[in-house]
Formats: sequence, C-alpha cells, structure tokens
Amino acid sequence: MLNIANNHAEAAKTKLQSIREKSEKYRETLEKIMDEEVQLTMSKGQEAINYARSIDSLRQLHTSLITVSLQYIEAKSDHEELQARNVDMMRRLKEKENEVEAATRAVKDIADKYTRAVKRLSDAMNEDAAFLAFYNAMPDEEKERTPDELQGEIDSKQARLALLHEGDPTLIRTFEERARTISRLTERVTTNESGLEQLEASVVEIREQWEPQLDSLVSKISDAFAESFLRIESAGEVVIHKAGDEGRDFENWAIHIRCRFREGEEMQTLDSHRQSGGERAVCTIFYLMALQTLSRAPFRVVDEINQGMDPKNERIVHERMVDIACGTSVQRPEVDGKALATGTNENGAGGQLSQYFLITPKLLSGLKYVPGMTVHCIASGEYMPEKEGAVSFPGYLKKKLALLQNRGGLIGAAA
Repeated sequence: MLNIANNHAEAAKTKLQSIREKSEKYRETLEKIMDEEVQLTMSKGQEAINYARSIDSLRQLHTSLITVSLQYIEAKSDHEELQARNVDMMRRLKEKENEVEAATRAVKDIADKYTRAVKRLSDAMNEDAAFLAFYNAMPDEEKERTPDELQGEIDSKQARLALLHEGDPTLIRTFEERARTISRLTERVTTNESGLEQLEASVVEIREQWEPQLDSLVSKISDAFAESFLRIESAGEVVIHKAGDEGRDFENWAIHIRCRFREGEEMQTLDSHRQSGGERAVCTIFYLMALQTLSRAPFRVVDEINQGMDPKNERIVHERMVDIACGTSVQRPEVDGKALATGTNENGAGGQLSQYFLITPKLLSGLKYVPGMTVHCIASGEYMPEKEGAVSFPGYLKKKLALLQNRGGLIGAAA
C-alpha cells in the first residue's frame, strides 16, 4: 500500500511539475502576446499620426490647387481680354494706316496737279509777252484770287452774256424781276434779323425776371426735400436741368430729382434703373411733400401711399408725414415773400393749418402716433350687421383694455 501511495505521489508530483512548466510557458507566451499588442498599439498610433499628417498635406495641396486654378482662370480671362483689346487696337491701327495712305495720296495728287498748273501757267506767260505784261499790271488782290473764284467770275460773266444774247426782252425782264425779288427778300431778311434781335433781347429780359424766381422756388423745394432725406441719414436734392446751349432750349427744361441712400455713393438722378421700387416710392413721396409745403390748401388727401413699400420705407414715410402734419419743428415756407401761417389744431398740437387725410387698407404696428392725430376705422360690406350701432370700435377697445388690466392684475396677484 505504501508503494502504491508513493507511486501516486510521484505521479502527482510529476503532473504538478508538468502543469507548472506549461503554466510558465503560457505566462511567457501571454507576456509575449501582450508585448506584441503594445507594439501594435504604438505602431497603430504612429500610423494614425502619419495619416493625419498626410490628410493635412493633402488639404494644403488641395488649397494650393484651388488657388492655382483661380489664378489660371484669372490669367486666362486677362489673356482673352488683352487679346480682344489687341485685335481692336490692330484694327484701329490698320484703319489709321489706311487713312494716312489715302491722305498721302490725296496730298500727292494735289501737289502734282498744282505743279502741272504752275508749269502750264509759267510756259504760257513765257510764251505770251502781252499776257505777262497784263498780269504784272493786275492789282495784288486780283493776283491772290483762287482758281475757284476766277471760275465763278467767268461763269457769272457768261450768264450775263447769255441773258443779253440777241437782246431777248423776255430774259431781260426775267432778270430785272429776279433782281427786284432779291432786293425785296434782302430787305425782308434785314427786317427779320432786326426783329429776331429784338425778340432775343426780350427773351433775355423776361428770363432775367422769372429765372431767379424759378431757381429760388426750386431751391426751397430742394431744401425741404433734402431735410426729409437728412432725417433718414440719406441725401437728396432737386435741380433744374436747363437744356440747350446756354439753357435756351426751354421746351426741354426739366426737374431732376437726385438722391443717395447709401454712404459713399454719388448722387444719382431718379429713374427706373438705378433705384429700387421702394427707394423710388420714398423719393416720390418726399418730393410731393416738399411741393405741398409751398402750396396753400385747407386739407390734403393721400390715398394708399404705403402700398407696395417694404416695412422700413413705410415707417420712414409715415414718420416724416407725421412730422410735417403735426410737428412743431416744421419750417414755415414762403410764397410771394410771405410766410405761410401756422397754428394749433384742435388737439393742441402745433403745425401747419392744413390737414392730412391718409387713406389705407392696412398699417404696420408700432408706427409713430402723436397728439393731433385721429384714427377712423371704416367697416362696410355685405356681412355687416343690420342693427345700427352693433359695431363699436370704442367698445372693442374698452373690452381689450379691460382684458389687459385683468390679465395684469392676475399676473400681479400670482407674483
């Protein structure tokens, strides 16, 4: 029994030693695997860093490629423009060269013509001593006459000879009648020229009287127009376009409205191309307001002045209209040297005596309202109640105010 137990013990010891050896091998293998894992992790991190660097390099190269592409497009556009300009310049140069060649040929032809004429004249003078003596005896002013003048004189003499040919009385009467007609027309031209001078003098005199008045009137309109634009941090003016030489084309005189809505821009004449629809509407309304400051009227009616405007321009126009109709800072304009009267309306607000009626289907919220303004709401249509007094805007307002007060009291109590 003891031997069996010893054998079992030895076998167990051997098995334990084998297990320990395997465990040691497994531990070494595990450590080796863990070391390899660490190495792989470090290698993976380095690869990630390298990948990020590659991505950054690729991004920089892509940006450089875009920049170079844009530079290429700009250079190509400049090259095409220069080519077009070069073609145009070459065409113009060719035209000028052709003009120079044509002018050179013309000058050469004229020079040859006069050279031949001088040679013929010299030969004739040398051959004819009598003609030479006659030429030397001619006055200097006759010698200076051009060939065209001499030819005209020859044609005139020939025409007179033709009229006197064979003593035709009809031709002589025709000549005398034409001479009398020419004399009458000459007197009429002289009379008309004198009358024209008198008319021009009269025009100048009348213009000196009314043009300064017109300039002064337009200047006042321009001042009122500019004041409206100054309040919206813009600029505007009204000027007279005086057409023609020295402004004599009175038929085409015109009023030009000029404005500027943005800082740094130049004044532009109002038309349908430069300004937007809202800007044109503001200019038109400010111009009408400037005109109204120079006219007497018990009241003014403005119908749907805010239709088609954006909210910003509608607020600008509404506020300016309120300032003009109810404001105390409105400058009193002058007409015929006398200032227009100003007064206080029934609500105690200062302003001009004329009233403004603004008719509109809608208004923005939060507009400017001051004492002296009255709001009328008109309700009509097929769905109106038949009972008179069923629609009461003051009653609606009282109910609304009561609801707001109750809401405020509830909120205060809850607080």
